Amino acid sequence: MPNLTCEDIRRLYWEEKESIEDIAALAGVSYSAMRRRMMKGGIERRPPKSRRHRDLLAEKLEFLAERGVNVEKVAKLGTSVASLAEIERKMRYLNALGLDASKAISAFPLVLNYSLSRMKKLADYLASLGLDVKSAIARKPALLSCSPQKAKQRVRYFRKLGIEPKRALRLNPGVLVFSDAKMDRTVNYLRSLGLDAKKVLNASPQLFIYSVTKFEPKVDYLRAKGFDVKKVVTRFPSVLHYSLERKVKPTLEYLLDEMGFHAKTIENLPSLIGYSLDRRIKPRWEGVLRRGERLSERQRVGLLVFADPGRVLGEVRKNHVRERREA
Repeated sequence: MPNLTCEDIRRLYWEEKESIEDIAALAGVSYSAMRRRMMKGGIERRPPKSRRHRDLLAEKLEFLAERGVNVEKVAKLGTSVASLAEIERKMRYLNALGLDASKAISAFPLVLNYSLSRMKKLADYLASLGLDVKSAIARKPALLSCSPQKAKQRVRYFRKLGIEPKRALRLNPGVLVFSDAKMDRTVNYLRSLGLDAKKVLNASPQLFIYSVTKFEPKVDYLRAKGFDVKKVVTRFPSVLHYSLERKVKPTLEYLLDEMGFHAKTIENLPSLIGYSLDRRIKPRWEGVLRRGERLSERQRVGLLVFADPGRVLGEVRKNHVRERREA
């Protein structure tokens, strides 16, 4: 299968006047996949062949614009845009699902070129899994590019790994349009760390979104700080998709250097890293410092974990009173 570059596609389309269908066939991909690649590579459509084509396209764009669709991206599809009758049917269907059809089309205009029958089959299949179809598509309109066959293949992939499909798709519906190779890289990377990929991904299927190159700096940082990466990630998988510089590093440094936590405490309760440094950790600890209170490590954990920090401070004050009486 030829590996066509953007320049190859541009030459075939603009200079040799090949159709998108023929270029897609040459590359061994679908028409819609080739259109997405052309749009991503900035390859514009050729001008309509006739005045009639231009008039029809203008009529479709006007129809969509009147209904609140951002037609700038739609216009790039050129004359391949579905007929007015088809557009109306698709908009009615999307609205019937509870979606805002105009927003969905603005976010993902290629939906106009997918068959309504395929969209219905996909929605029915997602609903059969117990998913909220409206919510899933609203979060990721590109789901509409997924065929029912590919969705079923992804569900089989999850089940083979021991991952619960409904939870994975509810938290991260975009995985339906990921390639198997991307999914495999995530699974294999977690296994290379000695982790139980099934357990970690069931707890945090959002990890599938990210490239493993995003995980590596955090793993390196945790190791450099002397943490057992396997324990930390198993107990708190979300640490891998946090920003190292904006979240993991400043939070850990504050917990270790300012609050005086032992690394072992954080290793045993890595969810401490998940609390907001500016909205929870700092204000609570600074309040303790202003009062001149002395907290044990257990009490410092409670200060961050309990919804009401007063629960810990009340215990500290009672201990102080008891100590003074005993003295």
